[in-house]
Amino acid sequence: MKRMLVVFFVAASAAAQTSDDIAARVDAIFSQYRDAPGCAVGISRSGKTVLTRGYGMANLEYDIPITPASIFEAGSV
Repeated sequence: MKRMLVVFFVAASAAAQTSDDIAARVDAIFSQYRDAPGCAVGISRSGKTVLTRGYGMANLEYDIPITPASIFEAGSV
């Protein structure tokens, strides 16, 4: 199984965007990862957490979804 780590930085314009606006934009980006390997996303602004979500599946065989608390290996074993 191939694994890929993708890091996204979402730059929000000043205080014009609400947490709901940011969540909607990120949800749209990751909507394609419902039943596929995905990622966990965390966004903060001024030191405060704005969004924590999991997208896609951590284990396809057992239908285990990714959550913000999912643990990912950072290297090869």
